[in-house]
Amino acid sequence: MPTFEAEPPNLEELDRLVQAVSEAASPSDLLRLLHEASRWAVPRGAVFLIRSGEIRGWNSRGYEPAVAAALRQVRAPCAPAPREPGAPDFGQPQPADRVVVPVAIRGTPIALLLGERFAGESPWFPEVLQLLATVARLRLELDLALRKVAGAGTAGSGAMEVIVRDDPGSAAARASAPREPEPPPPAAAEPAAIVAARRYARLVATDIRLYHEQEVLLGQRHGDLAERLRDQLGLGKQTFLRRHGDLGPDGIALLHEAYVQVLAGGNTELLPGTALD
Repeated sequence: MPTFEAEPPNLEELDRLVQAVSEAASPSDLLRLLHEASRWAVPRGAVFLIRSGEIRGWNSRGYEPAVAAALRQVRAPCAPAPREPGAPDFGQPQPADRVVVPVAIRGTPIALLLGERFAGESPWFPEVLQLLATVARLRLELDLALRKVAGAGTAGSGAMEVIVRDDPGSAAARASAPREPEPPPPAAAEPAAIVAARRYARLVATDIRLYHEQEVLLGQRHGDLAERLRDQLGLGKQTFLRRHGDLGPDGIALLHEAYVQVLAGGNTELLPGTALD
């Protein structure tokens, strides 16, 4: 448990923040809550995702618009290794104090919380970030345990879907953010190649949602999801085909099913099959 050098934020508010993080419905909700909660700990902050040993910008607050825009474009290798991430530089002014707190699953970071301040700025309670990151880690690891208990491919009631995948040469944690119900589990006699392709298709879809959640929500609301996500859907298709292209039309059908479930909430009208043409 962190030891505070000064009085932390209002304890009732801190308790509310901890409870909200512990009850997050999805990894994207969890990261959003951590980002919002950071305002009680540091004057300005940012969240970065870690994917396949690379740091990627996600969200920030307290920075000038140009700096915030630069953050969203950050793509940098972890240094010196995925388990030892450094503080990302995205053109922000040099701070007087800086803290970088990893959010990890089973010891492997999936995100970084960055807090900074200029001389004399307040609040400055980096211990709050550490506390919230610990709660987030426990929440993520609990959901991994629930998935194992529930069986491969399905999650227990209320469980957050979290996928941990080993890339060649490095270990990387992958977190997904669908709020829709899980699709039915595959039949027991289904070929292993189909099971693997369905799981990978869902991973591709949930990565799109995690990085483009605002576009997904607007597309669902305005009925133009396919148009808003045209480039992302195409890139996801290329990624899927590099691994499961041998399945032909059957593989494309699995990817379309994942897109509909994860991105369109099961509404095929929002993402018709022609969206993958």
